[in-house]
Amino acid sequence: SGITDAVQPSIDASPTGAKVIVVYYGILNNNNSDRDVYYTTSTNFGNTWPTKARIHQSPGINSDSTFVDVAITPNNNGHAVWIEEFSNTPRLVYKHESNWGNNTTNLVTISAPAIPIVLAEPKIVAKSNNRLDVVWSQGEPTTNVNIYHAYSTSSTGSSWQGITPIADTSDTSRIPDIAVDSSGNYHVVWEEGPDPTKIYYLRGVPSGNTVNWSTASPINISQRSIPGNATT
Repeated sequence: SGITDAVQPSIDASPTGAKVIVVYYGILNNNNSDRDVYYTTSTNFGNTWPTKARIHQSPGINSDSTFVDVAITPNNNGHAVWIEEFSNTPRLVYKHESNWGNNTTNLVTISAPAIPIVLAEPKIVAKSNNRLDVVWSQGEPTTNVNIYHAYSTSSTGSSWQGITPIADTSDTSRIPDIAVDSSGNYHVVWEEGPDPTKIYYLRGVPSGNTVNWSTASPINISQRSIPGNATT
């Protein structure tokens, strides 16, 4: 496919079967400004990886693709999110596995800020066949970057709602990750900086389709979990 480097992999495994999906972005023809998102699938618990292809083909080097992540729902469908540039302006986009391939169509936009800002590092989690949640970094680089959340109640991720920052912090918030426990509660961690950097944690409790994020300040778990000279 013209890939000369493969970078930043992410993996998820089916909670009900033998399917494992790895996603990553590929650098094309040694050009760091020309990157597309790819996937590879195993259907036998990772013993072999016969399926390797693009998730989406970006039209030209001004439509760069980075920060791809994947989740598998209990019905064994794959769901990918990543940052896609349109004329050098970033957008957070989504694509259902049934639409993956060497094409430029079927993108669903989750977040499209009006002006170029920080938009990076999305993570997706599948709570059920009909519930997907994404967190990512978004904001003005010179003022404030926060962690945002959105959700979809469509089995194919055709629409997204509830876009909001989960916490308004004074420092820059980057590199989030998200997990859902057996009771359906949400758990988010991220890097809070700029210098020195701390690890923050926030809990979310579902209320219908929405999520009530903790109103208290995020917890600096790096301070709590690392003894000795941990930075506060």
